[in-house]
Amino acid sequence: MCYVENFQIKNASAVLILDFEPPIGRIEPLDMTEKIQVTDGKEFNIGTDLPPEQMADLIKGLMDNIDVFAWNPSDILGISSSIAQHRLGTFPEAKLVKQKNRNFAPDR
Repeated sequence: MCYVENFQIKNASAVLILDFEPPIGRIEPLDMTEKIQVTDGKEFNIGTDLPPEQMADLIKGLMDNIDVFAWNPSDILGISSSIAQHRLGTFPEAKLVKQKNRNFAPDR
């Protein structure tokens, strides 16, 4: 079934067809953040699209509450390592099995 008929568009010229060619090579991210330096070489990345007054309020709020951010695991005091530690739920007595190598691109 035709796309135009499926959506019951009476005027076929109303459908816009874009001829898009993806870029070749590595795509670099847009520089849409600004690094805000805080004490001891610690920094925040803040979006540059904020209005100046909102950015100033955000920076002030972050600086006022700098003590609530954990920069590394040793900064989390009073929390058990059983809560803040990643573990895999595996059985220690289970036999290890190597999975079959799956080739997703056989034509290469």
